[in-house]
Amino acid sequence: MEELFLYFTFVYDWVNVLQLLAVSFSVVLVLSPFSFGKRGRGLLLFCAQIACVFAAETLLNWMLFYLSHFVYFLSGINFPLAHLVTIAVYAAFISRYDVKSRFVLAATVFVTAITTAELGTQMMRLFASAGGFIEGFAVAADVLIVLFAVLIHVYSVHVFGNIPAISVAITLAVAAASAAVVFGVEIASIRNALETSPSVCLILFYVYLITVAVYIVIYCHCTEHNRKIILEVDKKLLEADIKMLSLSEQIAEEMKELRHDIKNQYLVMGVMLKEKRYEEAERYFQDMQSDFAAFPHFTDCGNAAVNSIMNMETLKAASKRVQILSKISVPAQLPVAVNDLCRIFVNLLDNALEAAEKTEGDRIVDLNVRVQNDYLYISVVNPVPADTDRTAALGLNTTKQEVREHGYGHKIVQKIVDKYNGYIHYAIEGDEFIAEALLDLKTESKHDTN
Repeated sequence: MEELFLYFTFVYDWVNVLQLLAVSFSVVLVLSPFSFGKRGRGLLLFCAQIACVFAAETLLNWMLFYLSHFVYFLSGINFPLAHLVTIAVYAAFISRYDVKSRFVLAATVFVTAITTAELGTQMMRLFASAGGFIEGFAVAADVLIVLFAVLIHVYSVHVFGNIPAISVAITLAVAAASAAVVFGVEIASIRNALETSPSVCLILFYVYLITVAVYIVIYCHCTEHNRKIILEVDKKLLEADIKMLSLSEQIAEEMKELRHDIKNQYLVMGVMLKEKRYEEAERYFQDMQSDFAAFPHFTDCGNAAVNSIMNMETLKAASKRVQILSKISVPAQLPVAVNDLCRIFVNLLDNALEAAEKTEGDRIVDLNVRVQNDYLYISVVNPVPADTDRTAALGLNTTKQEVREHGYGHKIVQKIVDKYNGYIHYAIEGDEFIAEALLDLKTESKHDTN
């Protein structure tokens, strides 16, 4: 029973409390976004989370310290193991960052915490005989934990939409190697198999520096990777604009040909009527009706920009033998830039047409566009081919051979949605793929309206 209270008698002093506070502060700061908000509610929430993590750290340290008296292998690693469990649980269940970001951030915070904590302990042991305020080394170690946490918070990898897998792998590999060194030093020191020396402290300091350097390299790698993605997206946007211009010119040319063809047909019918060939003229007129019935219906919703985009897509759908059924209710003017409107319509509809073209039976794409509570709502529904990998489709994976082109249509849509503080959602219900987008029409930015 005495072992149960040894922790609070000999271990749980102000130095230990300060270390737990430093780790708790770092975990919350790095793994969760926060803002002070109105009336300091954000600050109160931030402090409450630190208190909860601190309590969990204290409880785990106490439990593992107690168990180490009965489970031999826990002796020496109970404290870093408590940090590991706490950080892993917080990253898994509390943090709202994407999975890759959580792996990188959690691994970095964990290694930093245990390395600096062990470094402070070794320095205290090294200078114990010299007397003085040796606890200052532990305080300095805690400061290193907090300073690096602030650095990670300012330059956090979570801001990048897609961290390269190689960056995650490198971080985890370095973290595992660093943790193995720290665990080894801790176990050897506790079991008197390793004497404290300047070289041991230097090794721990190097591990800390390597952790910092690796994170900086990973951040720079992610920055460069993100820059390349942005350049690719901008390139795709330019290509989409060029394609739109080309298709517009094509439509204009087809309309000229149609007008010329109708004029010629009127002349032919006029000659037939003049020569009183009424039955032949009637048959000719019926044939004309059949031809016009097969011609796609053009959109006239009262908005010139939407009309142009939809008529372009309608002709494109007709060439693929796909029908677009549209319900459009928008005002004549929208506070959305014409090029943005075109890009989001074209990308959503092109994906739908491509999928519908591969299906058997009715090839119908349903489009619903309306203004709803100061938002522009766009819904595109298309049939899903029977052999579609639904998990991959919802993950927006592409089946195209151009791997470098992966997901750029989605990135373009996402970029526009973010620009207008909007929302994009994809779902599969039954045999239909549904894409829904909302654009905030009250977004205060300088857009060229249509």
